[in-house]
Amino acid sequence: MELLLWDGAGFHPKDSFHEQVPSGVHVVLLPPYSPELNPIEKLWDLIQDHTSNKLWPTIERLDQVVALHLKDWWEDPQRVIRLFGNGWIRASANAT
Repeated sequence: MELLLWDGAGFHPKDSFHEQVPSGVHVVLLPPYSPELNPIEKLWDLIQDHTSNKLWPTIERLDQVVALHLKDWWEDPQRVIRLFGNGWIRASANAT
């Protein structure tokens, strides 16, 4: 199952766009103003632990460090899935 989280940001297309989502892709709408529910925010918090409050010599070096920390995540999809937990996102995905 493919899952698309829709966080309701103002720059995202409106609900009518959902008709264009391919079959087999389930859209889960996040409640407004709820970054704590968005798994990417959890991942970003983990990356920021290694990158924030530091002076980087170049933006390229910062990019390298971010990529280094993201590498573990893209090589282990189960690790990413664990960010979702057994909460409402999985229940919403399974309900569609």
